[in-house]
Amino acid sequence: YRNMGVASAMIHDYISAMERLNRGNSLKVKMEKLVLIAKKDLLGFYVRNGFRAMKLSDVVHGKDPWFDMERDLESAKEQEEEKTRHFHECYLVDAFADPEREGSGNPAGVVLLKGPPGKTDKNCVYNERLDN
Repeated sequence: YRNMGVASAMIHDYISAMERLNRGNSLKVKMEKLVLIAKKDLLGFYVRNGFRAMKLSDVVHGKDPWFDMERDLESAKEQEEEKTRHFHECYLVDAFADPEREGSGNPAGVVLLKGPPGKTDKNCVYNERLDN
């Protein structure tokens, strides 16, 4: 069965199963990546199947060295993107502040803006100093 794609099909099936498991609700902690160790003659196979060779492994077994390999899970990337999708940059508006003295003034509130204070867009004009 060499060079017929059987091993690649098996590893793709395993990766798909791990992705499905990671997307489900049964894990208490989500997986970020798959890790394995491989001998030098199989590095090319694992690289072709999405793994990265990280370093010579600390594992010693037999006469040939082992290599640490890893592959990021797509579901972990999706989860990270979902977290950042709900992130809004915000700025503390310091009313009546003296720009020469950090911390002077009165923190008036937290405001969600489309960019840093002092910038202009088609909907809003932001002023760096409100008391001028």
